[in-house]
Parts: sequence; C-alpha cells; structure tokens
Amino acid sequence: MNLEMGPNGKWTFNSIQRFLQGTPDLFTADLPGNNVVRGERQSVIGGYIQDAFRVFPNLTINLGVRYE
Repeated sequence: MNLEMGPNGKWTFNSIQRFLQGTPDLFTADLPGNNVVRGERQSVIGGYIQDAFRVFPNLTINLGVRYE
C-alpha cells in the first residue's frame, strides 16, 4: 500500500509540454478500498479578542490577542 498516494492518484509528466497538453507519461492509483487513510479529520478551537484605545483624537491603537 502506498500511503503517499493522493485520492486522485499520482500523475507523472516528463516535460512541461506534456503537462500543458494534459497527457501524462504515467498514472498510478490505489484500487478502491486499499487506502484506509482517507477521511482523517481534525478539530481546532480558538478565540480572538480585540479592543481599540484612543490615545489622542488623531491616534487610535488597536490590540488583539489570539489563542488556539
């Protein structure tokens, strides 16, 4: 089993001209059901707080903090 294989297979082109023409020199793919890595999920929770401080009538400072 090749774990580096993407869900769309691996396309190999020997030149830029063949790439632009869309004619691969080699195409390899896993058979359906062989790659068990597909569908991996990850959840990320984060927060952000921002406030603006007016120091002078013509100067405002914006500060923010982010946590992930």
